Amino acid sequence: MFKQLGNIKTKLFAEIISIPEILQPSHLPGLDGLRGISIIIVVLGHLIWADNLKFFIGYFGVNIFFVISGFLITTLLLKEKVKTGAVSLKNFYLRRVLKIMPVAYLYLFTLVILNAIFKLNITNGSFTTAALYLKNIPFKNSEDWYTGHFWSLSIEEQFYLIFPALLVLYKNKYVFIVISIILLIKISEFVAFNSSITESNKLLHYVVFGIVDIFGNGTIEILIGSLTSLLLFKQIIKFDRIKIDYWISCIFLVGAFLLDTFFYNNVLSSIVFSVCISFVILNNLYQVNFLGKLLNNKIIVKIGLLSYSIYIWQQLFLKNQPWAHSFKYSNSIILNLIGLSIVAYLSYYLFEKYFLKLKNKIVT
Repeated sequence: MFKQLGNIKTKLFAEIISIPEILQPSHLPGLDGLRGISIIIVVLGHLIWADNLKFFIGYFGVNIFFVISGFLITTLLLKEKVKTGAVSLKNFYLRRVLKIMPVAYLYLFTLVILNAIFKLNITNGSFTTAALYLKNIPFKNSEDWYTGHFWSLSIEEQFYLIFPALLVLYKNKYVFIVISIILLIKISEFVAFNSSITESNKLLHYVVFGIVDIFGNGTIEILIGSLTSLLLFKQIIKFDRIKIDYWISCIFLVGAFLLDTFFYNNVLSSIVFSVCISFVILNNLYQVNFLGKLLNNKIIVKIGLLSYSIYIWQQLFLKNQPWAHSFKYSNSIILNLIGLSIVAYLSYYLFEKYFLKLKNKIVT
């Protein structure tokens, strides 16, 4: 046991000199498939919520996105490090801007017009916090349905801004930094919601609730996805040696769903959830089985390809449609889902792809 711990310690501090074989392809369709499943869950969750049912599953889909994002971004950075010997943070940030911001700002511009036409009562504060990717911070008069989904984009952008630099500058200490941040978040959550200490100490109250408000949703999922990739590169995780039937992976997926939906505020739920989803990602990459075939299905992969576009535009179609009372059947779920599909498709192929081509010209 001590020998194994010593080997792990050696690998943690060793330089990364190679790319795991399973991560060598420039594109991983299985991740698009998992994105496809995730966005379907998000849309279904919003539809269920919109119908005032008690059961809301949208967070489950979003949290899968967070784990994938952490895993993929870390993988891209480490692959660049192995291939070129260094990581260009400037190019990384530019690629992120070209991928994420154009369609987000197109949506906000469209929303400004719709707000003027249909009197949606979206405040300047809402537009400002969305445009600055600060939607996860509870500013006064900055909450509304139409920009509400920018909370998850804000968390991702803040992660992109900070953690790639930490990974590059402190790559051998990154594991300990991530674990420390996770512990800080969990301790803050426990103190905030299970202790009377904050009631008599205003400073502590603001500190712990500030940490919970800003980092409590999504950050842990992203960090564990990131950590999974790093441990794969460090050869601490050697998943190719593990032969597990697809149904066990399905159990992990179902377990993650139950944790995230019914035990969302449990102290350990987000950690165990993220580990389960990381397991599903690795199992899908390494093994061709029923779940792998499902996640590599052409239709699911195509939906995954459009998942970001769908996520950006879905608020207009799933609830409180601006045109809901403008014509007969204007609030029809089927018609609005068709409308969302068309808008997302056109947005991706007529607008976003231009910026994605520019992104791909930047050396990785």
